[in-house]
Amino acid sequence: MSSVKLVLKRDKAKDFTKIPLYLRITKDGRSSYKSLSIKVSEHYWNEVTQRVTPKHPNSTRVNAKLSQEVSAAEKALLQAEDAPQYETAQDIMRRLNRPENLSFTAYARKHCDELKEDNFSRYKKVNGVLNKLQEHVGRDILFKELTPNLIRRFETWMKEERGNSINTIHSNLKTIRQYILMAIKEGLIEPESNPFLSVKLKTEKTQREFLTEEEVNQMWNIELNETYKVCRDMFVLACETGLRISDLLTVRKTAFTGTHLKFQMRKTKETLRIKLSSRAKEIVLKYLKGCESASDFICPALRGNSYSKPQLDKAIMSKTALYNQHLKIIAERADIEKHISFHVSRHTFGTRALQKGIAVQKVQKLMGHSDIKTTMVYAKVVNSELDEAMDAFG
Repeated sequence: MSSVKLVLKRDKAKDFTKIPLYLRITKDGRSSYKSLSIKVSEHYWNEVTQRVTPKHPNSTRVNAKLSQEVSAAEKALLQAEDAPQYETAQDIMRRLNRPENLSFTAYARKHCDELKEDNFSRYKKVNGVLNKLQEHVGRDILFKELTPNLIRRFETWMKEERGNSINTIHSNLKTIRQYILMAIKEGLIEPESNPFLSVKLKTEKTQREFLTEEEVNQMWNIELNETYKVCRDMFVLACETGLRISDLLTVRKTAFTGTHLKFQMRKTKETLRIKLSSRAKEIVLKYLKGCESASDFICPALRGNSYSKPQLDKAIMSKTALYNQHLKIIAERADIEKHISFHVSRHTFGTRALQKGIAVQKVQKLMGHSDIKTTMVYAKVVNSELDEAMDAFG
């Protein structure tokens, strides 16, 4: 049997002049209590009416609050009868204890700030999304204000005012949805208040740029000054190994075994052991000559400094941006018209590996993909090229 009742908790009273008043919800024989922050003397309490007597100094105000609390509890209990996700009295009480005006902005920024030390790049991305939302709305926003209409207006604003692509908008909205789902999991908001239940996120397929074997050789053979040469060498090393720029910049001398690179990937935290091709080994050996200690980075870009984790994350982001600028100049000098970035080197490795007959499952492992669907994108590229080749037969 389910019930809502107001009770005096005498065991909580410091003395018997004033006794704390609690709201009690009982469901399926189990009870949960909520303090109402009200203390009353027993002679002012009417057990039958469940209200303070008219002689209480603030009877009107107190009884109004009590009626409000009981009404909210009875409504929640009634909803619980039809909603199997709220099974116990404790579940119902948690709902009642949710703040009415919980700030999404404050909640999301609190969790975002926690990323600063461990994942600065993720912090920067999330912070950018929250800044966009705040710019669009013009102020902090409450969870209850995150309606489907607001999400759709924000989506339109990003497209028309910011000029964001469909995939960028998708990524931004996924971040907002992530924090909404976190709040639901923590019991802070109702599951049915999630605006993404009726807002479908859209994506579009993009063409993954990659270099051919000939184009990689073109880059490798051009004459460059030392600054651009380091960038080019790291790019070619990435084309030969599939390493992310964050790993290339931070892999240490100790990772080189003589034939392999063995280290923990920054993104996935998984240990990768990859055998070096002759050209990859040539590049590694070249830059090992500049290492003064076993803990030095193979790539000279970030050598000579001691970094905290946030400082290293910032340095990687800064150097990545600089190297991607260098690559545009290097590509021009190599007569390559494609838009080149360090991520293109990973696409190049994945495509080349499959073209050379390496099984897709092995390529997945070499590239550190957690989901084989990511690797299958390269397989589609290779299959498309094979189809084009067969067209020659007419």
